[in-house]
Amino acid sequence: MQDIRGANTFNTCNLCFKIISNVTKHPSACGFLHEFNIYFALRLHRVRLRHRKPSALLQDRSSNNTMAAILLDLLVEFLSTHLMKSFPFEIYGHCLDTCFHLLSHQREHSIRLDYDWRQLWKALFDLSRFVVKIARPSASCLKVLALLRKIVGVFNFFITCGDGFLQGPDVYDELYYELIRMASVVEGINEFCHQTSTSSDAQLKSVANELLLDSANMRAIVKHFEAKINAYASKSNLASLTEAQVYEVIRENYDALTLRVFEDLHTHFDLPFPNAAQFEKDALLEMIQQSRRFCLNASVAFQSRFSELSVIH
Repeated sequence: MQDIRGANTFNTCNLCFKIISNVTKHPSACGFLHEFNIYFALRLHRVRLRHRKPSALLQDRSSNNTMAAILLDLLVEFLSTHLMKSFPFEIYGHCLDTCFHLLSHQREHSIRLDYDWRQLWKALFDLSRFVVKIARPSASCLKVLALLRKIVGVFNFFITCGDGFLQGPDVYDELYYELIRMASVVEGINEFCHQTSTSSDAQLKSVANELLLDSANMRAIVKHFEAKINAYASKSNLASLTEAQVYEVIRENYDALTLRVFEDLHTHFDLPFPNAAQFEKDALLEMIQQSRRFCLNASVAFQSRFSELSVIH
């Protein structure tokens, strides 16, 4: 999963995430992933980064949680560690689809997963900031817009449906706090939409306007609470507020906030990949060839071992 710079490893990783995305569409598979009574012990390897201590590179996860939480850890790890120049749009699309499928299942069955959602939100904010920076007035611009629609769709699901699967009201406070703290990312998405909406390409203009509409709730939250925070600071004669004071402002000003309820939150926005079928074919071929090589090597090793045993006897 970590090294996807080569064509073979990229195709294999892409196929694996596509399989995971399709599997999590099915209620029975999602039910198994959210089962609390299954015993397991897993170790999740994490990429070596500057800010990570060596002890954090191998994360032990066991049956005190669900397989869904481990899968979310895997998704967050990929989202955070593959922000590269040759950006794997398609794999990121599968990751976001998988995340959406898990959240939809949790909401539908009122499953309140014991999970630190802030790490997922951080990964999504970092991803949004990165793809806006790499966007170019070319074919990649359309992919960026489609990917941003998926990201904003996940945030909208948390904002409008979170009461059905988040652990409690305090998690909503954390979500709104992170949106306010990452106001620059929300503004960056807004500016990118406005820039792209002036394009001569009709498809780009259409998708940019749709994204602008989708991100209305995020902008509304930032605008509403920034005004309340500024008013609180002015009234209290404070240059800046502490985290606790910001949380207090958030809790006291939910009532005046107006948000839009989306009817098509379950809609998935496919990324434009004309050669997707060929990529999948190449990945399957590579996996078959690897399996054959493994079987051949194992057979040769067994034959060598049998020859040694026959000499001993």
